[in-house]
Amino acid sequence: MANRCQADVTQAIQRQRQGIRPTLDTPGPEYVQAKFRDEFYDGIKPSLEKLHESVTFRLGPVNLSAEEERDYRDIITFNATPQNSWSLCMELPTYGSELAKLGQTLKNAQ
Repeated sequence: MANRCQADVTQAIQRQRQGIRPTLDTPGPEYVQAKFRDEFYDGIKPSLEKLHESVTFRLGPVNLSAEEERDYRDIITFNATPQNSWSLCMELPTYGSELAKLGQTLKNAQ
C-alpha cells in the first residue's frame, strides 16, 4: 500500500511538472496522499496497532530496539494534514520490514 502511494505520488508530481491537470483518472499528488491516509487510518492502522501490541507482549519490550519503537510511534502518532502524508508513505515500508523481522524472531522462539 505504501509502495503504491510512493509510486502514485511520484507519477502525479511528474504529471504536475509537465503541466498536466489532475483528473479523476490521473489525480494530483495531494489527492493521492489524502486517499492513502484515509485508507491507512480506516484499514491498516488499527490492525497495525494490534499486531504491534501482540508482538511486543509475546517478545517483551526488551526485544524491541529504540529505532523500531520510534518508527512505530512516528507512524501511529502521525498527524500532518492528509494532503501531506508523503512521509507516512515513506515510513511504512521501513517499519513493515522491522515488524517482519520481529515476527520471524517470534516464530524462531517457539
